[in-house]
Amino acid sequence: MTVKLDSQQRLAALEDTGLLDSLPDIAFDRLTRLVQKLLNVPVSLISLIDDQRQFFKSAMGLAEPLATERETPLSHSFCQFVVKDNQALVIKDSNQHLIYKDHPANTELGVTAYLGIPLKTPSQEVIGALCAIDSEPRQWTADEMAILNDIAEIAMSEIAMRQALREKEAFHRDLEQGWSRLRNLIDNLFCFVGLLTPEGILIEANKPALEAAKLSASDVIGKSFEETYWWTYDAKVQNQLKEAIAKARSGETSRYDVLIRLAEGEFITIDFMLAPIFDEAGTVTYLVPSGLDVSGRIESQNRLKRQSEMLNLAHDAIIVWSREQGIESWNKGAAELYGFSEKEALGCTTHELLKTRHPMSLPKFEALLALKGEWEGEVSHQSKSGQEITVSTRHQVIDKKAFRVLEINRDISEQTRVKEALVALNGDLENRVQQRTLELERSLEELNQFTYVASHDLKAPLRAIDNLATWIEEDASAHLPAASKRHLGLMKGRIHRLERLLEDLLAYSRADRTSYNLEAFNLTELIESIIEMLNPNKSFKITVRSEIQTICSTRVPLETVIRNLVNNALKHHDREQGKIDIKTWQQDDYLHVLVSDDGPGIDSHYFDKIFMIFQTLQPRDKVESSGVGLAIVKKLVESHGGVIKLESELGKGSSFSFSWQLALEPLNERSR
Repeated sequence: MTVKLDSQQRLAALEDTGLLDSLPDIAFDRLTRLVQKLLNVPVSLISLIDDQRQFFKSAMGLAEPLATERETPLSHSFCQFVVKDNQALVIKDSNQHLIYKDHPANTELGVTAYLGIPLKTPSQEVIGALCAIDSEPRQWTADEMAILNDIAEIAMSEIAMRQALREKEAFHRDLEQGWSRLRNLIDNLFCFVGLLTPEGILIEANKPALEAAKLSASDVIGKSFEETYWWTYDAKVQNQLKEAIAKARSGETSRYDVLIRLAEGEFITIDFMLAPIFDEAGTVTYLVPSGLDVSGRIESQNRLKRQSEMLNLAHDAIIVWSREQGIESWNKGAAELYGFSEKEALGCTTHELLKTRHPMSLPKFEALLALKGEWEGEVSHQSKSGQEITVSTRHQVIDKKAFRVLEINRDISEQTRVKEALVALNGDLENRVQQRTLELERSLEELNQFTYVASHDLKAPLRAIDNLATWIEEDASAHLPAASKRHLGLMKGRIHRLERLLEDLLAYSRADRTSYNLEAFNLTELIESIIEMLNPNKSFKITVRSEIQTICSTRVPLETVIRNLVNNALKHHDREQGKIDIKTWQQDDYLHVLVSDDGPGIDSHYFDKIFMIFQTLQPRDKVESSGVGLAIVKKLVESHGGVIKLESELGKGSSFSFSWQLALEPLNERSR
């Protein structure tokens, strides 16, 4: 069946793998390297095909610039035909092929023989191909096709495994976010909520429960619930709670009003409920205690009316309404908040009078209120003047038979506006941070430019001062006292030191900004040339042990790093006779270099300091140093994907080791 490259379902499946435009991966590189070895081909690719291009997730033996770019347009791809046809593509000699002889993959990229196998996701969407390529005509054998098929199956298994892992990680993220949202929700409830083990040990308590009694989690978590501060004021109350825990453990829910202690001599009445949580097998796994403060509950409409003067002192809107009579009580706070007088409000329904916008429909809200007996939340009302008002509301059923409700509303419009303003301010702060970041990047670029210019502009006057000192020394040498000659010598030494410092400063600023060509060279010869250039004392024994010879990398930066490390070992050695050991080896795509000496060693307190610019461990008059060399080394190593480490102990020498990422060998080099 023909596959459409622009199929949204296929492109979505490709995107879900997370492989497109991802970094090289050793797992896939092993597979393409295996294809190279088993099929004896110069090039092997794992190519992912979207609707515009082919991206090389892994490419062994590919020539530059393709090895670096890691992609080509579809016009230069044979792999696209593997995807389109959803079957293997076998080309013995593209130069003789009626369809592919003029294809850019042949004419421009030199792909003569090609063998490609489709790569599919677990949902059987074709996303790419595993292919073997030769620059010479080739008769592909059945065994070779079977080998490539087997390796393609391994690649698809790896893709499936990674996709499953991504989905699992996404699930865990969603789970953690859900738990965080649930925790925030519980902590922002008006009621007290906790979590117990079936044995009655408290393992969670929400903020309102803790803050009401000014407790911390450590005061109560891990204790038997009846032994926590809220309950220990009365043994009868504790025994009642123990009975409720025993019932909940057996699957029964308990609910009753009870006093709890908030402080010494301070109590509130809560509507307390203890309910079990069951697992799928019907076993009680947790107990959930909850309590709503009902200390201020007004038990009847008559009592509310008798206390109307007291209620009118409240700033909150306090309303009593019933399903049959509408609004029965309307306090002064309600009149001030909404603008309707008591006469205007009595007999009306709150939903119609205040044009209530509720988070649920009116029938559903009344059914929930009748079932639970209470409800708390936020709603929007409209005042007599048409002003929109957001209130935090609490509804309490005080007469179930008449469905009479006490409603208390608090204006939180200002808090809502403040919250919105804070959100807007946060967005503005984020924009400012981004702007400051850009300014910092510009400043850093200007600083680099300043370093470059300053190091050049300061050299000319330094040379002039050096020449002047030399002339004075030559012209007045016979007349100068020994102290003046010594001072002239010190001045010239300081001038030369400053020149070296400027040169090192310039080198440091350029360390990770200069581009170098990749080249193949003999590593052992490079190290030997460095030793010859440094010209160490003949009493020094320098040993070079290299497990590799020719490498492909940027020669100049690597030479700079090794030269600095060897020069440091020579310069800071505390004896005329010393040993320096240089060892190199390759692991995966990285070169590893170890430079060890038997010198005085370095205190571990200075391990970080030595890699900082202008830092030296000895006075500069004792050991001539600018303090920039190791900073350059660290910068060059890190810019080439590596890491530098130091191991040392006072009196037992030092060992500097670093890793250095090597380049892939070009295709034309392999062909030769």
